[in-house]
Amino acid sequence: MVDSSSTGSSSMEDPCGPDASNVTAIHQDMLILGFLTLFQTQGEHITSAGTVILTTILVLAFLGFASAKNRVNVNRQNYVSKNTTQENIVPSTVQGTIFCVSYDGNDWTPMKGAYARVSCLRFLVESTMTNENGYYTISLPAKRYSDCKVFLDRPGDGNNCSVPTNTNQGLAGAPLINPVRQPDNVNLYSYGPFVFNPALPISDI
Repeated sequence: MVDSSSTGSSSMEDPCGPDASNVTAIHQDMLILGFLTLFQTQGEHITSAGTVILTTILVLAFLGFASAKNRVNVNRQNYVSKNTTQENIVPSTVQGTIFCVSYDGNDWTPMKGAYARVSCLRFLVESTMTNENGYYTISLPAKRYSDCKVFLDRPGDGNNCSVPTNTNQGLAGAPLINPVRQPDNVNLYSYGPFVFNPALPISDI
């Protein structure tokens, strides 16, 4: 005779048996899958956001470089334009006067027929002969004259006032500087007066 109690107990299924374990495992798998999906989705968002940020940085860097390069080009153009304007080479004229001055300095007489000159490292230019007012000019072609000076040169032929002096740097040479731009686009340099003294009689030497 079979024990009904033992038979019934062996034929009943445990409510917490294999089916409940399967459900728990499925839940766990779904949870893990959901976590992985969320992570992957967030990772894609992060990757996408990172790509956008990196692209934005590269674009801004390129625009910044282009802007800086443009500023450099503009500054270079302005510099070249400014220097071209400042270094615009034009003809020049030197003007001045030459006097015969007594040794006591009381008698100043304009010298007619005297000369001045502009001396540079590679060339020199003599002035026109002074007129009755002792006035001379020297015309110079369009060049730079940074190494040039203006000198008292020589008296007129037969003039007894022939002893050169260093008045206004007539002997040492007055640097060719500080021109005044004229309306006719010529640089004008003004010097002097340069001075000669009368030659002393031999008996007074």
